[in-house]
Amino acid sequence: AVIRLLREHGFRGGRADQIVRRAREAFEDGAERARAALEELATRLATGLAAIVSVLDPELIVLAGDVPLAGGEPLRALVERELHTMTIPHPPLRLSSVDGNPVLAGALHLALGETREELFSSTVR
Repeated sequence: AVIRLLREHGFRGGRADQIVRRAREAFEDGAERARAALEELATRLATGLAAIVSVLDPELIVLAGDVPLAGGEPLRALVERELHTMTIPHPPLRLSSVDGNPVLAGALHLALGETREELFSSTVR
């Protein structure tokens, strides 16, 4: 869907993150077609987030994955602006700084912490 959307705005590439990165670079250079493309993408992302925010009322939303990271700060700001027009809670949006799969990294971190606690907090009598 991301590839199709950005191709409709004249951007080309084989992967969604490549095309989004090109759109972001064009946006930063002031291209109006890039602004329109990123605004439409931001509206779609914000629409999906709005349902989650309305139910869960999170304190913070962290955008992760190839597409949001390729869109960088311009896409993050557009998604946040659009989301805040759709919902009453206005959580801040941030870009993930975790490389790779942040969900997997968090799960591994939690599992290692629990394992260390279990191993080193017990005493043998």
